[in-house]
Amino acid sequence: MWLLTLLSCASSPPGVQVVTATSTGWRPSKPPLKVLRFDLSLTNPDDEPRWLVWPSTFPHEGRSDPAPGGDVYEVQVYHLAEHPRVVMVDAVGAHFQAVKLPAHGALSLRGARIDAWWDKLPEATTIEVQVVRAITVGGTALEAGLGIDATSETGADVAAPTGASDPRAGTFWELGEAGTPVTFDVASRSRIDVRLDRAAP
Repeated sequence: MWLLTLLSCASSPPGVQVVTATSTGWRPSKPPLKVLRFDLSLTNPDDEPRWLVWPSTFPHEGRSDPAPGGDVYEVQVYHLAEHPRVVMVDAVGAHFQAVKLPAHGALSLRGARIDAWWDKLPEATTIEVQVVRAITVGGTALEAGLGIDATSETGADVAAPTGASDPRAGTFWELGEAGTPVTFDVASRSRIDVRLDRAAP
């Protein structure tokens, strides 16, 4: 089930570059899984704090799924930096990662992981970032469920998490094997085409 709440969804404001992305390489995992890495620059285009949400898994070839949303089994929180403060969440099962930025805030995330279950690596792909007013998990605001203020500070340039064993990992919100539905109140979306670094690892 892919449950997504769309309220007043639109393209990002003209002249605001919500996302830039550079492919920085890939490595094979259990076939056909491929682990891709990207340097992302993210900007909140709005006058209020917003979540910026991007996929942790690309859609399967010729399909629209998996995509951010659906049922989440665990939310992993990473405290990536203190000065400026950067908090990132990774929603296991719901296929998304996110940061919350203040109004017009921006940050850079180096080596962000996005998985792909592709037989062959294409020359390019598309990354969509959703600008989201609120994320709820089973009707509970994400921050309330985590028990933290997840707002990051603007101006950071940090390395993305390496995985669950990353020493910067913090709170893990366990939601059970049955999963809990996630909803997004989406303000706008931004898409960018990215040429992939296809060099053999």
